[in-house]
Amino acid sequence: MQAVVIDREHGHVDDSQMHDMVPIVASSGVSPVVRIAGFKGSEIKRALDAGAQYIFTQPPV
Repeated sequence: MQAVVIDREHGHVDDSQMHDMVPIVASSGVSPVVRIAGFKGSEIKRALDAGAQYIFTQPPV
């Protein structure tokens, strides 16, 4: 396995859960990927602060 996606767009993962999950995924040698809802700078920053290595987002339409 190369990556685990933590889905904050369609999943029920709050900030606290994301901050718990990302380091656990990273410590297992797998890349943590966070999917966020929309293109919000604050959510991108929180995911990066948690240690996400990649972020999926939907650009504004």
